[in-house]
Amino acid sequence: YVTESGLTLGAWINTQRRVRSGSVSGNLTYEKICRLDDIGMIWDVSDSSWQEATDELRRYLEEYGNLDIKARYVSPSGFRLGSWVGNLRYKVKKYGIEQALSPVQRKELEELGMIWDRNQEKWEQYFEAAKNYYDEHGNLDVKTKYVTADGIPLGRWIASINSQVSGSNTKSRTLSD
Repeated sequence: YVTESGLTLGAWINTQRRVRSGSVSGNLTYEKICRLDDIGMIWDVSDSSWQEATDELRRYLEEYGNLDIKARYVSPSGFRLGSWVGNLRYKVKKYGIEQALSPVQRKELEELGMIWDRNQEKWEQYFEAAKNYYDEHGNLDVKTKYVTADGIPLGRWIASINSQVSGSNTKSRTLSD
């Protein structure tokens, strides 16, 4: 960030952070640290962005009732929540949740109902709808255009599974003949 007068404020603030952390040398006294604290200095950007992101997650959850956040979603405040969630999911998938997040972060996201694998989450929702249909009707003879009361296109999902199964049976028969 550069001010209108040309002061490279962003670089200066970053330098103050680095001096305080000890990664570079500099003259940052206790008095200067207190003065910066008094005007709201954020020393650890990752802590600040974590808090901002989890606040945005809470707002999204309040508005939509879930954390099924699309990759391109940008909050009304301009926070790229979809990207943040996507990056977080990637880190968890690549490194494992224990390596990617602290125990406090894991707990906070679990309490919110974080969705780590959207495909698995969707499959579970559709399976639950199929189970409910079966419990009510005693079969899964669902018309292709059937949609559950809560908007799940169950007929299309079951038709898709049936075509995948019959397609794989055809392939296996062809391969074994």
